[in-house]
Amino acid sequence: MKQYIIKFLWFLITSYALQSVACDVCNMYDYTGRQNKSFVGLFYRYRVMNGYSHINPTSHRFFVNAPSARVDHDISGSNFYQNKSNADFQKYQVVDLRFNYALKEKVNIGAIVPFSIGQAYYAELYYLTKPMSDSSIHTKGFGDVLIFSDYVFSRKEEKWRAFIKPGIAIKLPTGNSNMGASGNLFPHEVQAGTGTLDFLIRLNANARYKNLGLEWVSNYRFNGTSRKHDYKFGNSFNINLNPYYVIDLGEDFSVVPKTGLYVELASSDKKGNQKQLNTGGQTLYANIGLDVVYDKINIQTMFQKPIQDHLYGEQMGNAGRVVLGVIYNF
Repeated sequence: MKQYIIKFLWFLITSYALQSVACDVCNMYDYTGRQNKSFVGLFYRYRVMNGYSHINPTSHRFFVNAPSARVDHDISGSNFYQNKSNADFQKYQVVDLRFNYALKEKVNIGAIVPFSIGQAYYAELYYLTKPMSDSSIHTKGFGDVLIFSDYVFSRKEEKWRAFIKPGIAIKLPTGNSNMGASGNLFPHEVQAGTGTLDFLIRLNANARYKNLGLEWVSNYRFNGTSRKHDYKFGNSFNINLNPYYVIDLGEDFSVVPKTGLYVELASSDKKGNQKQLNTGGQTLYANIGLDVVYDKINIQTMFQKPIQDHLYGEQMGNAGRVVLGVIYNF
C-alpha cells in the first residue's frame, strides 16, 4: 500500500507540466520555525551525486573522496573526453549565515549568505590517443546572496495555532561564476555563483494542534541568464512537507522529531537558445529529522534520501543530503 501512495504522490507532482535538476543551485533551503520570530542562524549542507542510471541505477555512495594520486584537468571546453564511470561524483558543501528580522510579527525581512565548497571527480578521461587518467575539480568561495521578505497571516486558539507566509526573494550575482584552470571554465554547476539575478516566490506555512504539527515550505525560482556566459539554469520548483510532534521535556526544553517528503523539479538549462543535454529532472526525497529547542536556541538536523530520481539524460544520480542548523531566536 505504501508504494502505491508514494507513486500516486509522485504522479501528482510530476504531472505539474514542469520539465524539471535536483541541484543546489536550483533552489534554496528554507527554515520555518514553529513561531514567527527574529533569528540569526548558521547552517551546514552536504550533498552528493554519483552513479549513472544507464550504468547501474542502484550504485550511489553517500561518503565519497577522490584518490590522492590524480591528474588535475578541466573537461569543460577542453579537448579532454570522459568515459562515464560509477566512480565519478560531485560533492557540495555549503555553510549559510542566515538572518531574519520579524517586524511586529507581521513582516519578515532577511538574508542568506552562503559559502560553498564544490568538488567534481571523473575517473576516466582521455585526450585523443593519450592514456586515460583521472581528474578532480575543486572550487570554493562565497556564493550568491539571497534577500527575502514575507508577510505573516496567523491565528492562535486554545489548542491550535497556524500561520501562512507568502513572500518573495531576490538572488544577487555576488558569487564567483568564472572559476577555471588553464584558460578553461569549470562546469557551471560547480561554480560558487551563477552570475545571474534570480527571482523567487515563496510560500511557507505551519499548523499545530496540541503537540502535533505540519510544516510546509515551498518556492518557485525564475532564473536569469548570465550575460558573460550566455547561460541560464532551468527554472525550478520545490516543496517540503513535514509532519512533526513536539515532546516537551521541561519549561523551555523540547525535542521535535519530524519526517516527510521533499520534491525538487527543474527544467533543462540553456546555453543561448540551445537546451543543454543532461540537465533538468525531478527528485522525490524522504525526510527524517530532529529539532532540539532549548530556550532561545534551536538545533536542527535533517537527512534526505532519494526515493524517486528521474534526471534527464546521463546525469549522476542523487545519493542523499544532510542539513544541519543552529538558530538563535531574539
